[in-house]
Amino acid sequence: MSDSPTVHRKPRRRAALLFAALGALILAGAFVYWRVHSFNLRDVIPGEVYRVAQPGIDDIERAVTSMGLRSIVNLRGPNMRSAWYRDEVEVSRRLDVELVSLRFETFDWPPRLETLQFVDAIDRVPRPLLIHCHSGLDRSGWAAGVVRLLRGDSVDAARGELSLLEGHFCDRDECALHRFFDLYDEWLARKGRAHSPAAFREWLEGSYYPPPYAAAISSRGAVPVSAIAGTPVSFVVDVTNRSGSGWVATSDKQHGIRLGARILGPFDPAPADPIELFRVPHTPARDLFRDGKSDGVWSAGSSKEIEVGLTAPDTPGLYFIQVDMVDEMVHWFSDLGDAGLILPLRVEPAPAESRIQN
Repeated sequence: MSDSPTVHRKPRRRAALLFAALGALILAGAFVYWRVHSFNLRDVIPGEVYRVAQPGIDDIERAVTSMGLRSIVNLRGPNMRSAWYRDEVEVSRRLDVELVSLRFETFDWPPRLETLQFVDAIDRVPRPLLIHCHSGLDRSGWAAGVVRLLRGDSVDAARGELSLLEGHFCDRDECALHRFFDLYDEWLARKGRAHSPAAFREWLEGSYYPPPYAAAISSRGAVPVSAIAGTPVSFVVDVTNRSGSGWVATSDKQHGIRLGARILGPFDPAPADPIELFRVPHTPARDLFRDGKSDGVWSAGSSKEIEVGLTAPDTPGLYFIQVDMVDEMVHWFSDLGDAGLILPLRVEPAPAESRIQN
């Protein structure tokens, strides 16, 4: 009697699963490619607010003709060096479409200032409006979630704008765009409140800071408003950790959180809002100071008194000094939180005899 033939089922099953997984991956990749490279108009509030990928001139012209487009909120920020932004500015002016440009990053926390400005834009600009980033998947999904919360939709509905079905792929525990909504949920739980548009606005205006970028910095006593070129300048500030976590500063100056100061200028005339110049990417501000005496952990809620010491620039003129906390090699706190302390400094020429000696 012959042996029964051996049936090898597992390799076939594994191969089938492998091909199915590969097919799903190809379909997902094709879906994302389509989402990124298409205009992809999506309703947020039908007839009023839409999210899209980066629109071209033809897309904007068609939107004006077909849906009466009146406003655009660009989440990529102003960038006159890029053709897409120059085109957007030109067509918006030509067609009388209001354009608001705010800078958000896909892989970073929504900055406090820009978030408040975005809410103001949603409240203010005429509708219908388009919200766009580059792909229409990530920053636009976050923005659509904010619009839903302002309308009164649930927090889960807001998170849904960042779902896989909308083309957003991320680790939710690491994704700052998702964690933004988690922070709001945690605040509601602490306060024992239910979500409402009023509660969301209250949280944004009073409590939203990307962790750990929440600091209160104020001057203690008189602060110099003028100095002789090339001479020492010093003053004292009070710093409070307003975040919900500790700050760690170490002797390694490449890591940790510590107080810093930087300077911009000279100016003639003075800028209307110096913080805008400190916050732009690749700012020309020059670092002048790091606190080296406060190593260790600053617990949440703790305060320290710190002396800031720097040297006035050699060139006379009007300068602005920013005193702010620095997350070394990552961010100045003002990139995502408040402005820190902004101080004007008028630098006067050194006396003639001093210049001759030097």
